[in-house]
Amino acid sequence: MAKKAQKRPRRRCPAILWEVDVTAAEGGGSMDFVDLAMEATAEEHGDAPRVIDVNGYDKASEELVASGSLEPFTLETGEVVLQVVWSHVNTQERCGLGTRLYEKMLRVACKQGFRLGSDTTRSKQSEGFWKKQVSRGRAACVDKRVAGTLYDHEATLRRGMTIATPGHWPCRMYALDEACPVSSSLKGEDE
Repeated sequence: MAKKAQKRPRRRCPAILWEVDVTAAEGGGSMDFVDLAMEATAEEHGDAPRVIDVNGYDKASEELVASGSLEPFTLETGEVVLQVVWSHVNTQERCGLGTRLYEKMLRVACKQGFRLGSDTTRSKQSEGFWKKQVSRGRAACVDKRVAGTLYDHEATLRRGMTIATPGHWPCRMYALDEACPVSSSLKGEDE
């Protein structure tokens, strides 16, 4: 009788301490969330961009294991979304840290009244995340004018230079359908 393949138990993620820093791009210290939300709807973002950094630290080791940055982005419709312009997770963990980072960034966007949007340059993992959100009815492609760019993190590390393939993804930018969905979980149904 053939032995049944055993499923490997999913690795437990470390407990994470999240830190959020909202900074004025002009170099002047942190801003209050309310100030950012008010200015984001009143100003053109190209003139006064803001950066929101989200960092996750392993509570036990205090090691940085997940980080990302958000910036306001104005869609063709005039709507402002908070765009994930950069994200990175400790790939050795492989325990859902990327999803947890996106969930934290969703809560940050929600506090400010904005929908969360993807970057126009995405890794295979990021594209998979956004396609899963679309298939679950949580997100949609909000910009198909130009195809999105594939960012190959592993090749970039190996070669010491950025490796990106323009026009690789069919959607330039995705955004979640709601600024503050009832559930802030972005996991799949089977997770």
